[in-house]
Amino acid sequence: MNYKANEPLSYPKLLNFRDIGGYENKDGKKLRQGLIYRSDSLENLDESSLDDFKKLDIGDVIDFRVDEEIYKKHPLENDFFNYHRLPVMPPENLNLQKDVMYQIYIFFLEERASQFILALDLVANAKKNIVYHCTAGKDRTGILTMLILGICKVADEQIVADYESSGENNKSTLKYRKERMRKRGLKNIPEEIFISKSDDMKRILAYLNKKYQGIENYLLSKGMDIDSIEKIRAKMIEE
Repeated sequence: MNYKANEPLSYPKLLNFRDIGGYENKDGKKLRQGLIYRSDSLENLDESSLDDFKKLDIGDVIDFRVDEEIYKKHPLENDFFNYHRLPVMPPENLNLQKDVMYQIYIFFLEERASQFILALDLVANAKKNIVYHCTAGKDRTGILTMLILGICKVADEQIVADYESSGENNKSTLKYRKERMRKRGLKNIPEEIFISKSDDMKRILAYLNKKYQGIENYLLSKGMDIDSIEKIRAKMIEE
């Protein structure tokens, strides 16, 4: 089977804004579209596009960025949307010589699990559609997408394809993102921070399968309620 990621939706200044529905799961059932969206920073959303954006019937916005990544007021932090800040801090000490993204993702899953559980509960209980994002929409956003697709029994290969496409979608902003990180005082940044290698996601899925026997058991071990898991499935998987 040829696994492909969804194409980004067309909104000015958004490069990685995508519907995570439409994929077929391992039971041959399709995930509903137009319910859950992933994105790069919505801080970049062009104000002239806000009216069109509202037509997506999004009620909740989850922002994983930390304070140092925020440069201006979020355009969706207003009375029309329920805006949720769930900052996910990266690890302070990294071995920059080897497996940088793998280290970061393990840290997120083991040390920042509570933030992802909160996000998943928001997804499960959202009355309208929902969007979540970080800065590039690759790492924290990629982890939450992996967890949602895993809950919905999507094949690992499809999860990897969805993750991998973020690197290509964000290619045009590589120089800009590097400069922003340098301005934050981050030096000697390895190139792999800015790309999406399929092997990184494959290794993370293998880690969860080996240590927890899958994504659902991982989430239950971290305190997620089975009812929230079932709500996400009921919301996303077509009958």
